[in-house]
Amino acid sequence: MNYEQYDRYVYTKNDLEKYLEKFNQDIEQQKLEIIEFEKRAKERIALIDNWEQQKNFIILGRTYKDGKKKGILLIKRYPDQSQRDERYEFDKVADMRKKMLKLEDKYSGVDWSKFERDVK
Repeated sequence: MNYEQYDRYVYTKNDLEKYLEKFNQDIEQQKLEIIEFEKRAKERIALIDNWEQQKNFIILGRTYKDGKKKGILLIKRYPDQSQRDERYEFDKVADMRKKMLKLEDKYSGVDWSKFERDVK
């Protein structure tokens, strides 16, 4: 919050006290919201970790060429439809293939049916 915008509304000590009380209430409310956010975020991290361990996600994305660069866009989509993107770029197709083998090994047992291999 930008408190400077209130500078022109202060004419008396009462005005100052009124705004300070309001700002302190806002700060206390923000602190509570941050605590609640942290709690929800920790629960989500535990949920994602569980999904990762159970391999309860699907792999989307593709391999591609972008000029001289070759790339992999790997998307992990979780049961709640949220997703995490990972991008890798390479100068050589052979390097991309090596990385694909590592990724396929790392995520073996996960559904890769929606992953498109444009560059083979």
